[in-house]
Amino acid sequence: MPQTSVKTEYEKRLIALQQCIHNLQRQDTLEGVGKIAREFLRERFQFDLIWIATYQASARTLSGLQGILPIDNKDQAALHSKHAILPGDLFDQVLLTGQIQEIPSLKQDQRAGEWQGIAQRQKIQGAIILPIRYRHQPLGILLVGTTLWGGHPRSEEMNELKMLTGILGTLLFALGDDPAPRVRSSNPSGAVAPQDLTHTLSRILATNVFEERLKLVLEHTHNSIQPNQTSLYWFDTQTKTCRLQETYTGQPAKRVASKTPPSIEVEIQQIAAFYQTTEQNQVVAIADVQGVAHNHHAPARLMTLTKSRSWLSGPIANSQKLVGVLAVEGSEPRLWSDGDKQLIQLMAQLLSQDLKSNDDSIPLISGGQASLLEMFATLKDVEHEPEQWDKNLKYCLGQIGQQFAARWIGIVRHNLQTQAFDCTAQFHQKKKQPFPEKLSLLSDVDTKLLSRLSDPIAISSIEEDLRLLAWRKPLLEIGCQAYLLVRLSKLQGVGEFLILGADLRRTWTEDEVETLSSIAQPLGQAFSRRIQWQQTTIQQQINTVLNEGIWAIQQSRQAEQLFAVTTEAIDRLLGVECLVVLQWSPEHPGATIAGLVNRSKFQVNSSVSIPWQTDAFIQSILEQSQETSEVSLPKVLTLRGTASGLTTNNSGWLSGANCASLVGVPLQIHAEDPPLGIILAMDSHQRHWSPAQCKGLQLLVRELTVHYRSQYLIQHLSQNKTSCNA
Repeated sequence: MPQTSVKTEYEKRLIALQQCIHNLQRQDTLEGVGKIAREFLRERFQFDLIWIATYQASARTLSGLQGILPIDNKDQAALHSKHAILPGDLFDQVLLTGQIQEIPSLKQDQRAGEWQGIAQRQKIQGAIILPIRYRHQPLGILLVGTTLWGGHPRSEEMNELKMLTGILGTLLFALGDDPAPRVRSSNPSGAVAPQDLTHTLSRILATNVFEERLKLVLEHTHNSIQPNQTSLYWFDTQTKTCRLQETYTGQPAKRVASKTPPSIEVEIQQIAAFYQTTEQNQVVAIADVQGVAHNHHAPARLMTLTKSRSWLSGPIANSQKLVGVLAVEGSEPRLWSDGDKQLIQLMAQLLSQDLKSNDDSIPLISGGQASLLEMFATLKDVEHEPEQWDKNLKYCLGQIGQQFAARWIGIVRHNLQTQAFDCTAQFHQKKKQPFPEKLSLLSDVDTKLLSRLSDPIAISSIEEDLRLLAWRKPLLEIGCQAYLLVRLSKLQGVGEFLILGADLRRTWTEDEVETLSSIAQPLGQAFSRRIQWQQTTIQQQINTVLNEGIWAIQQSRQAEQLFAVTTEAIDRLLGVECLVVLQWSPEHPGATIAGLVNRSKFQVNSSVSIPWQTDAFIQSILEQSQETSEVSLPKVLTLRGTASGLTTNNSGWLSGANCASLVGVPLQIHAEDPPLGIILAMDSHQRHWSPAQCKGLQLLVRELTVHYRSQYLIQHLSQNKTSCNA
């Protein structure tokens, strides 16, 4: 039973085209044909310029039949006048080659002849010239244009124009004044009979069931072009294969499109050139696959399996993604006419439009919800392989973007230390700037909004919506005008989010919001498992560093060796640009550098004695570290700098670069103990050390302090005993 639904915009356009064809076939004069076509073009396309002209080959002229111009002046007479065709001009090329000419600005194109002057006075810019032909015989042209630069129709609108000019060619041939015999044919080779197409469109528009529409498309295409078979092929980018899904031969025993065994299936890689050509929304016409010319994009492997020598196909797309082709195949060589190409493109376009409103009626191709869930499941297999995980996750994000026609797809994660949001993974369309690596921290109100978020946030216009206001500027800077945000984790706190961005203002439909919500949970689970594995791996690495570092400290018997192994362990733990270990004796005013790792522009003078008791920088670190305390552990001071730097106020032993991030730890366990030195880890970039790293640093410094203090006390007592004995 057909499903009832509101007519789509494309279906409304098809109804209008159907009515136009019906009215055209009732006309008995060229003037009547021209008027009907003119009114259809003016009403459905709203062109500023329309000119329908017939071609007189003997006189090399175009005679205006009907048309419109935006400005009512003397140029109106040109619509019904004769225009000479100059060798090599735009009209000559269209009539000679039968190819459409798209012109960015007609008033600037010198190949337009006298129409350039008309366009300048009428302010016409973007224009298209379409040939009107019957079989291979040129009969006229259709010139349309707008006052906008470029401004060319969309692909489905261009298909309507091609169908209209094809029908005009049939009617001009039948009604023309050429003394050559005219034969009306219900199905001329290379042309579509208007009455047949009208009847087919009526039947197609009467049903909303995809299978029924597919049957009608296959049947009409086959009967009009009369190949050996008419076929529907699906591309599955998940398995990277192309398979024959339906076929129609027109034989009495197979009046209904029949299921084809899945044995006719090839890898997309085997027909890569054909796939790439079709992906560019092109019709592929192969006259003879065994020929040597123009067959580099032939689906040779498919044609071998179906025993075909000639091939004609049109692309089927869903949300601008290629999902299949409608093809007619012949067992013998065949030259495909313009009418054949126009018909296959129109019928493929009909199926493309039908997919948009009947997603549940078609096989799930890559990009569908089920395929996405399968891809998310495969992420589990590569959780322990960083490179493969990143590659697979980026591919998944790209598939999500294609399904939702989004230009940006990213995963943003709330950083508990900075309160900002880090973009941990993303995919963006070519020629688009990537998402910012960090999105600004939000206001308290917006942060609470995200922490309580259960349903997706749909932003139709960033400039007009006041939610998540801190993100407005960075997103607008990359061209993002609207976005859809969904939570990936149901855990407490703000967590992770999937964000889809569009470069135009748009309204997100309820179906899109619901679909994204269903996708978010399995993706969030995969992402959470990955984060947990990363945290476990990092903790294991930290534990390894700690175990090896503490063991090395405990085995050291000399102060130099003690500081050397500690410096190496802290460097492995923090990985900073500059690490300095200072040591001193409480009774001596001079400190020395006992450990140094420097990979930065910092300049550390290790040959001087540093007056630690009067050095403002060292004393500032010691004083601030006293503000926080933890039983039996050294105090860790973490500072964030600015452009002015944190290290400029010292006695000259450290210079050369501004410090943006710094960790300072005194060699002191209890407040009553005098400090015996200080550990300084510095970086010229903003760094954020995890709690596990800071805890590990405390443990290493405590072990260093205990052993160094023991060595110091033993040495100090030994010196005092020697002095007393003396």
